[in-house]
Amino acid sequence: MKFTPMSYKYLTLFSVCILMGSTVLAQNRKNKKEDKQQQEAAAPYMVDTFINPIPTQRALFTTKVYNVIDQIDKRDGKIDEYVKFRDDASSETATQALIRDASRLVMIVENMNADHASKIRYHRMVEASLKRLNQLPWSEMKARDFTEHIAAIRNMIIADHEKSLTAYVTQNPNLVTLEYIENFDDVAAKTKLYEQLAAKYPEKLVHKLPSIIKEPYADHIVTAAAKVMPGTILTYAQSNSQLSGLVRRNSDPLVKNIVQIADKSRNTLKVLPFLGAIHRGEKTIAEIDKIANDDVQYLQALVDLVVADEQMGRRDLEREINIRTAKYVREINALHDASDAVRFKSIQGFRDIDYYVMIIGGQDEIYTSSFTRGPFALMIGKMGEKSGDQLLGELHHYHFRTFIRLTAGFSRLSNFLGTMKEEEKTRLMKMFVNNLEEGDVDDLTDAVDVADAYGSIKDSTLIQFLKDEIRSNYERVKFGKQPERHRSIWSSRLYF
Repeated sequence: MKFTPMSYKYLTLFSVCILMGSTVLAQNRKNKKEDKQQQEAAAPYMVDTFINPIPTQRALFTTKVYNVIDQIDKRDGKIDEYVKFRDDASSETATQALIRDASRLVMIVENMNADHASKIRYHRMVEASLKRLNQLPWSEMKARDFTEHIAAIRNMIIADHEKSLTAYVTQNPNLVTLEYIENFDDVAAKTKLYEQLAAKYPEKLVHKLPSIIKEPYADHIVTAAAKVMPGTILTYAQSNSQLSGLVRRNSDPLVKNIVQIADKSRNTLKVLPFLGAIHRGEKTIAEIDKIANDDVQYLQALVDLVVADEQMGRRDLEREINIRTAKYVREINALHDASDAVRFKSIQGFRDIDYYVMIIGGQDEIYTSSFTRGPFALMIGKMGEKSGDQLLGELHHYHFRTFIRLTAGFSRLSNFLGTMKEEEKTRLMKMFVNNLEEGDVDDLTDAVDVADAYGSIKDSTLIQFLKDEIRSNYERVKFGKQPERHRSIWSSRLYF
């Protein structure tokens, strides 16, 4: 073949095109590789495959994670990558979280831009966290809780790797975060979390004190717990353990008052209900000690705290009321064959409000005759011109649903309501059945009181009134914020 200048021109152009094409292809491959590297560097947690194979020296630690996942999988009896949990929808949610999402935690750690030692540390965190999740009371959990827990484990590990765990706990100060925070060595993050949760969940955090006793955030928990469970702080102050030193080093004035009770009182548990009055300077430890062994004076002092609507140390107040009133109830029960003059001699001289509180405190043990001829009859007699509405108001309606249940059960409700004007009766019985949905999710005490009283009431007019109020309340709350609690409380099966 004879090549002309034009042939060379075209050959040259062709060669240039080939070379340019090769260059473009090479550049495209390079760009794709760089894009992939940039993507992996920017979001290694989003990659849905292992960027690199798991090295042999880390395989042991990833295997331990998978073993825990297998243990979770086996809870329903077999390993089949399916977690059976209540209904089908809940099982699918649980499976997604506990099998698929949990397995991805290994991938997330492996794809991190971290050194070998750090990845081992994170695999251990995942293993410990999944073990903790497997030990939680699943009977009290919902399927979506598993999703929340796995997400927390994932996000906390990522936050720790990115040196932002403190920021994470600041934005997520909840009990799920608390479950896993001890897997991390970030003191600043722990301090922030415990400070935020101390005031909100002191009852839960106070039980962690033995394991965090040397940490600075332990003091925040003691301070917060003193306000709602001073009895526990008193026990710690009196102990011979390191917990005593933890409490005694605290500078909070209320905690210091608890320590003073521990050191100066001869009757610490009897004095504790008066912590609020002592803290405010209204009473002294010596004054309470002086009356602590006088049954009448002490019980009346407790009732005065109810009248004052004392909230500090409320559990301790309730405990002491139950102990002191039960003593009287047992005594009059034991004398059931004696004359009323003998039988009820020990409870003469009390005030009407004292008898009311005596009825509440002794509710679990009081006999019918003890109730009707003893505290109740004496209370009505002492009331004189005072109405039941005034009596309840003086006591801030202290356990008034329980009182109505008892009076209905012992066929004395009409006697009590008879001391009131018609509008007072109506207002009281509305209060009796209204707003039962308020309070803790698991606390159905008031609802049970209403249901029990409803079953004991014989007045047809009153029964119809209560039915109408219950229906009205059911309609009001059935689409509220706590539908499960509302259904359990206002279910018509309880009342109709």
